[in-house]
Order: sequence, then C-alpha cells, then structure tokens
Amino acid sequence: MEMIKIEDVQSIIANYFGKDSVEPSTRLKEDLKAGKDDIVNILASVEDKYDIVVEEIDLSNLKTAKDIVKYVFAKM
Repeated sequence: MEMIKIEDVQSIIANYFGKDSVEPSTRLKEDLKAGKDDIVNILASVEDKYDIVVEEIDLSNLKTAKDIVKYVFAKM
C-alpha cells in the first residue's frame, strides 16, 4: 500500500478543480465551491490511489485537503 502524501491529495484536488495548486488548509466548500458530488468524486480518486473505502457518513467531517489526508492516514 502506498504511503499517503499531502502533496498527492493536494494535486488530486487541484487537478479536479483545474487549479495549479491548493494548500492543506484550502476549504473544499468555501474556497473551491465544492458540492457534495465534487467531494465524492475527489474522494473516489483518493480511494483509488490509496486502496481504501471512504464511508459516506464521514464526508461531513472532511472540510480541507488536510482533513482528507488525516482521514486516509487513519484508514491505512
């Protein structure tokens, strides 16, 4: 299993929104105007990369790129 890197998650998020980069503190909803479908799609990419499953109930707790990294790290 690949070790999670904040840079990889930031890259997934940036690519999804067509940005050059995002910071760990970038807020998905407020800064990127991400809706639930956007967050689900981002998490699907993270799931594929790190071979984990993100439970839908956990979506509300994932507000920033850093939150996603912490969550994925806890699932590994």
